[in-house]
Amino acid sequence: MDILETRQLLAFTTIVETGGFTKAARKLHLTQSALSHQIKSLETQLHAAVFARLGKRVVLQIGAKS
Repeated sequence: MDILETRQLLAFTTIVETGGFTKAARKLHLTQSALSHQIKSLETQLHAAVFARLGKRVVLQIGAKS
């Protein structure tokens, strides 16, 4: 497994703290697309989805990536 990058972990924790990609992107001064790419990269490395997308909300997800 590759080493997780600090920016991926920061993106992950900020999304958890703020409850969504839009607020997290704003807080991190990133575009929502850039933040989504970081999470997609994290999910690829982990071979698992880390969030379930529920409309505009996201919740932590445990389980295999589909």
